[in-house]
Amino acid sequence: KEIFAHLDLILKTMENGVNQGLREEGILPGPFEMHRKAKRIYLRSKKAKGGDRFIEEVSSYALAVSEGNAAGRLAVTAPSLGSAGTMPAIVYVMKNRLKLSRDAMRKGILAAGLVGFLCKNNAAIAGAEVGCQGEIGVASAMAAAMLAYATGASLEATETAATIALEHHLGMS
Repeated sequence: KEIFAHLDLILKTMENGVNQGLREEGILPGPFEMHRKAKRIYLRSKKAKGGDRFIEEVSSYALAVSEGNAAGRLAVTAPSLGSAGTMPAIVYVMKNRLKLSRDAMRKGILAAGLVGFLCKNNAAIAGAEVGCQGEIGVASAMAAAMLAYATGASLEATETAATIALEHHLGMS
């Protein structure tokens, strides 16, 4: 019961990060003049067609959380704050587009956690250790495992999804 409650908190925090970030405009706090763009990309996605629309929507979700993190707002480290938007973007798709059940989403996030654990204990998850590509590679592997397992994939298919997501970032390191 406690584990499920914590998983629900994680999922809700991710969803809240996307929702809040999609409402915000203006300049991010800090020494550099960085304009928020999540809302603008989200609104632009509504005019796009086919796959472009979906990619722009998902990108806006990830940016919404990343911009919130840059502004000092709470974000879930999954696996790190440098890749803070990846998992929430897929969580948002799973809940709002795929309409997955809470139980399915919990199972998915557990699979993602396992992938993150394996990466942390056998290599690294931090950009400071493996570079930005390693960091986003682990986040992508976690998100792929989460989506695969939450939608009913076998453990073997879930592992394959995570592996494919991770290996596509290795050549960039």
